[in-house]
Amino acid sequence: MKKIMFILILVMSFFTLHGQKKQIEITMVDIVPGKDRYYFELVKRSLENCGYEVKLNIKTDIPILRVDEYLVTSKIDAHFFMDNVARRKRFPNFANVGLTNGLIGKRVLLIPKGRANIYENVQTLDDFRKLNKIGAFGEGWSDVKIWKQNNLKYYEKSGDYRLIFDMLKSQRRNIDYFSRGVMEIISEAQLYPDLDIEPHMLFVYNNLDFKLFFSPKSVEMKNIVEKAILEAKKSGLIDQLLKEFYPQIYSSTDGLNLSNRVELQLDVPEEILPKNK
Repeated sequence: MKKIMFILILVMSFFTLHGQKKQIEITMVDIVPGKDRYYFELVKRSLENCGYEVKLNIKTDIPILRVDEYLVTSKIDAHFFMDNVARRKRFPNFANVGLTNGLIGKRVLLIPKGRANIYENVQTLDDFRKLNKIGAFGEGWSDVKIWKQNNLKYYEKSGDYRLIFDMLKSQRRNIDYFSRGVMEIISEAQLYPDLDIEPHMLFVYNNLDFKLFFSPKSVEMKNIVEKAILEAKKSGLIDQLLKEFYPQIYSSTDGLNLSNRVELQLDVPEEILPKNK
């Protein structure tokens, strides 16, 4: 009888041990609360599909200009940035898989209300150049180098980039538009009803995407997350979540109507575009 009980205990212990999910806890930051839910859901769902029980600690109290510092000093575990050479040097511990299937490289302009007619005859990048309009960007953004590479006028805003929205709204700061990713512009336009989404043009950066960059102490975590997101890409989970969170990108009847826009390809300088994509 004792022998049978001992065997039963071993069997129960085996199933208890192997029935437990692996656990992973990740600390990230939501700079504009609610705006980047897609990225958090992608990380969570990807890991869950690989058998992990996931705890995401989302901080909302970190100033924009401190995110890099928090990542370098391991006060957060990971953050999503546009992939480029400089960022890989600063954060060599990164998951080498795109998070948006290239959608973040598709850009639409936010403009002052009632100014859409200015752009309605643009058919080529040269047409756009001839308008002599000035775009605003945050200081040090990859967009600045891309605009420079393509001989387009720009203004760099130091400090908090979110001030650009109000600068554009006021129309007193000598800027004409703010180039935004198709994944972010709808929610931003709702926050700034005095701005319009330009309806005619689509700017495209080929081969660029957001990737997850990890703190120096999160090497093992990076390996786990990278594998999970690669699986999400293969399984179609990334496509599924993009359509779930950004239906306006895919709609042919409303939203951004991307398929009917004039597509303007922009050259990306070699100093930005990583060679081993």
